[in-house]
Amino acid sequence: MTVFGQHGHSQRTEFTVPLLSLGQEITARVAFDSWLDPNIRGKERPFLLAFLADKTTGKSLSSHLDKFIFEYLDKLKDQKADFEAEQIWGRIVKSITTPVDRERFDAISFEVDSEYAISRAKEDLETAKDAWENLKDRNQLWTALRVANRLENVDDEQAGTAFILVGQIFLAGNSFQEAAEAFEKAVEAFTRARQFEGAGEASYLAGKSVYHLQEYEKAIELFQAATIWIKEPALIASLNFEMGIVLHEQSHFEEANSCFEKAIKLAEKIDKRIASEYSSTFASRLMFQADREKEENPTYSLGLIRKSAEKRIDASTFLQQTGENPQSAATSLILAVSAYFSLGNIEKAVNLLEDATNLFLDSGDYLSAGRALFDGARTVTDNKRSHELLSRAVTLLKEQEGLKEKRLLGLIHFEKAKIEEQNNQFSIALNSLNYSVQYLTESNAPVSDIVPVQIQFANTLFRIEDFETAADYFLTATKRLSTLPSSEIVVDQQNKTLMNALISLRRASTAYHNAAIIALKEKDEKRASEMFAHSISLLINWAENNPSEQHNEVQKVIKKRISRLSLQEELALLAETKYKLDSIIKSLKMILESLGSET
Repeated sequence: MTVFGQHGHSQRTEFTVPLLSLGQEITARVAFDSWLDPNIRGKERPFLLAFLADKTTGKSLSSHLDKFIFEYLDKLKDQKADFEAEQIWGRIVKSITTPVDRERFDAISFEVDSEYAISRAKEDLETAKDAWENLKDRNQLWTALRVANRLENVDDEQAGTAFILVGQIFLAGNSFQEAAEAFEKAVEAFTRARQFEGAGEASYLAGKSVYHLQEYEKAIELFQAATIWIKEPALIASLNFEMGIVLHEQSHFEEANSCFEKAIKLAEKIDKRIASEYSSTFASRLMFQADREKEENPTYSLGLIRKSAEKRIDASTFLQQTGENPQSAATSLILAVSAYFSLGNIEKAVNLLEDATNLFLDSGDYLSAGRALFDGARTVTDNKRSHELLSRAVTLLKEQEGLKEKRLLGLIHFEKAKIEEQNNQFSIALNSLNYSVQYLTESNAPVSDIVPVQIQFANTLFRIEDFETAADYFLTATKRLSTLPSSEIVVDQQNKTLMNALISLRRASTAYHNAAIIALKEKDEKRASEMFAHSISLLINWAENNPSEQHNEVQKVIKKRISRLSLQEELALLAETKYKLDSIIKSLKMILESLGSET
């Protein structure tokens, strides 16, 4: 392997190579280093350390080895006198395969060669900073540690900068304890150098680190110390924001809210995107606080909800002022809409809903615009206003050809049908239900979407006494429900739907039977025969769909129907009808026999 870099000092790099013999999905990650060795030409001895990684995900087989790869290199270099590399490698493999209770790597006491030149350390610091800021190269941690320890008490300002870099890399890897220790070392170094702005930033970052360790009191102390030194407005804004989060975690809501307000006010003048982020977080925290207060202080809780909605509007406004990402601005307004609906301020909610819809449309997101109107319509209690919102949603989506839009259209028409039925507009309701079933079917919507529509369809038909068609929809819904994973709710719904189907079949059969009697009285032999035949076919359908435990009841109903048919004296006058009737009675008796009853 070629030695990279100049002779005379340690060089390290990192790269990946494919291992075709192990398969195309495997790569080896290789860390390269070298150390001085007077026994070879150039006074350097190269060393390589490699391990396998998944090519698709980029994840190594051991995140521990990945994180501490250069620590292991340094361990190997310590053995350069007798070159016990193989033995050291064995111990490394053992350590990463038995990770339980492994001792934490002590980054701060990281030892460094006393011959490491100060001028070289400063050069390495600039290289490491650049690699971290531009490439997020975590392996610069070891360079930063070496520099920090070399420059400490020699050039404390540069040492402080190096310790901050160490802390940032640890913080990015969620190594919060190590990060906190590095930042606190930076505070000490900057303080010795009387570079108090740097000390303030380091104290702020240390506070962020210990917050993740749930050491809230210590985090507040570090933040408060940072406020003394920090002068940069952006950093002051971030400091107040982080302090607000910690205070909120401690349920110091008033102090937290004050910090959030300060952070937003400062960020508004610096970066609207950050101001929007702060406002959104503040709004979420206010809603949490409102939920805590709703039992003991409901009036105060409502005030917090209102303030949360205002902060959502502010967040949207900040985003709109950037001229970017109208979808996020619209989403923020939708959250405000929800809050105003909960407060009963319908006009404000609907006006904001219109604004959000327009923002979605500005970005060409018709689906989100339609869904926003759909969700708003389901929240509004006023049927007229709800119908208006649903109609607008249909207008927006009807020309969209995507399956997702058709599914949403199906759901919207379902909501419209429910409103129209409440207004006793049954024919219009049925028309909307037809559209709903059509769109949901075309979009391959899940059963959970289609079944409620079919049940609503059946109920509407039942109300207008179209019992036969209602029975068909109830039975179809029952079959669809049987395809869902079994649960108490599904089984209960299935039983109720089947019961409604059976009631519809009985009523449809009775209706046709009565129509046949009327036809007999009017001497309409053909119609009477058809009505009787259809009545019995519906009764047979009813009998076949009844559960087995209901067979006794089914037998009684059929016997009663036979008796009623046999007593129709008018049938004796109609030879053809009499023949048909005999056939019908025979069919009924066969049903009875199949049920185990003596006729």
